[in-house]
Amino acid sequence: MAGRHDRELLRRAPGIGVSLLPLLLLSAGCARISGQGVGPSATPTAAPAEITVVEGGSPTPPLPFITDDRLVGLAQGPLALGANAGAALSAYLSPTAVPSVDGALVAYNAWTYLVPPEPEKSWSQLGVGPDDPIGIPSIRVLDLATGKDTLLADGAYSVAWRADGALAYVQGAEREVRAAGPYLGRIVVRSSLDAPAEVWTPEPDRYIVYGWAGNVLLAYRMRQGEALDVLALTARGAGKTLGVDSEIVAIAPEGDRVLLQDREGGMYALRLVDPATGADLAILDLASAGATLAGSPLLRISYGGSWVGNLVVSEGVAPTETGTATGIVVIEVGSDAVRLVQSLALPAQRFPMGAYDPRFTDASGSRFVAWATIPGAGGEANGQLYVYLDCRLEATRCVQGPPVTDRIFNPVYNPSRPSTGVVPGG
Repeated sequence: MAGRHDRELLRRAPGIGVSLLPLLLLSAGCARISGQGVGPSATPTAAPAEITVVEGGSPTPPLPFITDDRLVGLAQGPLALGANAGAALSAYLSPTAVPSVDGALVAYNAWTYLVPPEPEKSWSQLGVGPDDPIGIPSIRVLDLATGKDTLLADGAYSVAWRADGALAYVQGAEREVRAAGPYLGRIVVRSSLDAPAEVWTPEPDRYIVYGWAGNVLLAYRMRQGEALDVLALTARGAGKTLGVDSEIVAIAPEGDRVLLQDREGGMYALRLVDPATGADLAILDLASAGATLAGSPLLRISYGGSWVGNLVVSEGVAPTETGTATGIVVIEVGSDAVRLVQSLALPAQRFPMGAYDPRFTDASGSRFVAWATIPGAGGEANGQLYVYLDCRLEATRCVQGPPVTDRIFNPVYNPSRPSTGVVPGG
């Protein structure tokens, strides 16, 4: 599995292509980086440092992770999945596995191969034509108490679970993913696991659901060139575009704010938005923020951050003369302000691809868990192995877990807010 820088995985993922259908028309409500009407947030320089990483972490991760065929890091021990996990159609843009708010169930993305994968060979070398089916996505639900694994939706992918039990996901226009061309679908919502699915986006497109901000569903629509729009949906055919060429960093614990990252040309900005109205609350131009990673100016923040209290943690990226510096960035968010408060570089030789999906594990925002790739001779991911990092912000220190050779090693988390308590990784 490649890193997510420049969305390499999205380029290689099956079913991610250029849509030939008209885009769903939604009212636009986003400001660009040069946005008007909202003043910039304060931009003090984030305190730079380097994270110290030591080995010796427990074989059991400090929060649940999903692998190829198991959930690990559970109090009762690993649980087998009813099908192979796989999130090729949503990649890193939404969680591979999402717990219910009460923690009793986990909904996860599964993938059934119709053509055995051989990463070193192209589809044509495998005798697969452009219109040949290569796999079937599905969403399944695992009961953590009984171990029962149930199919929720076939030909479906990406799932968002609301505090009241409602689920949203993308139902494919057809069941099978084909080797070439886009895999189109409609966003549907169930009020409960047993309720019928209601279509919220009548026209099929390349959607990925992310999470709920209160009763507002946040989702991506992928356009030509893999540009992303952030959508805020409230009912069938009702919603607005929160961002054009934007990514979701995190949802506020109360569900009343969303932190987005906008891109315009080669410039990036963080934008705090009210998901219900689409109003901009604060904008922070990263180029003027003064933050650095490994001595290089911070260029951008990655999607998939975690928000607890008034703190957000996410991956940061900075270009260097020899490549890219990556690390962890801590952002302080108020009701109408955003500022960078800490930037922590990872040892580049040890973690050339950085650390992904940092998830806060406590209410104070002092501890987080992320995952990373390390070079290795084993595994199926182009010679890469996976490890978790259990990190303390104040100490700028992470404990590294043992290497994992699975093709998938992603944290189980629910980005939807509000929740009934501190949800690890929210």
